[in-house]
Amino acid sequence: MKPQILSLLFVLGCAVLTGFAFVGYLLYMHGPTGRYLAANIMLEPSILQDLTFKDSSYGRGKEGTFVLDSIDFRYFDEKTHAWKKITLNQEQYAKIYSLLKEDVSLATVEDEVVANYAKGNPTLLEIKVKPLLSDHSPHSSHVLQTVNLLVDSYRVKLRAFDGTNDYAYFLHPQANVKVLSIVQ
Repeated sequence: MKPQILSLLFVLGCAVLTGFAFVGYLLYMHGPTGRYLAANIMLEPSILQDLTFKDSSYGRGKEGTFVLDSIDFRYFDEKTHAWKKITLNQEQYAKIYSLLKEDVSLATVEDEVVANYAKGNPTLLEIKVKPLLSDHSPHSSHVLQTVNLLVDSYRVKLRAFDGTNDYAYFLHPQANVKVLSIVQ
C-alpha cells in the first residue's frame, strides 16, 4: 500500500508543479504590460444600439438605468475658426472603430505627448448616455466614453471603478484627418 501512496503523491506533485510552471509561462509571455488594444477599450459598434446598463456614478448616489443618447464629434474648423459639432450615426462610428481598433497603446507616455493635448485643439469623439426614464433635459446626458484625437495620436479616457480617470494613449498617423474624412 505504501508504494501506491508514494506513486499517487508523486503524480499529484508533478501535476501541481506542471500547473505552476504553465501559469508562470502564461504570465511571463502574456502577462499585464500596461498596454491596451483599442478594440478592447473602445465601445464596439454592435453593442451601441442595445446599450443598457445600471450605474450609480452618474446619479446622486442613486442607481439608474442608462441607454445610448448620442455619438458626438467636435472639431475646430480652421476655415471658420469655430468649433463644429456633428452627431454621428452608428455606421460612421463603426468606420471609426474599424480604423482604430488594431492600435496598441503606448506602454510609457512621454510628458510631451500629454502636453500636446493641453495646448492643441484635439478633435473630440464622445459617446453619451441618458437615463432610461428621462425628460431628456440638456443636463440628463452623461459622457460614457471620450476619445481625443490629434494629428498623429489619440487617447481614450478610461473609467475606473473607484471613480478615477486616466487615459490610454495611441500613435496613429493622421488620426484626426482620417476620422474627419469619415464624418464629413
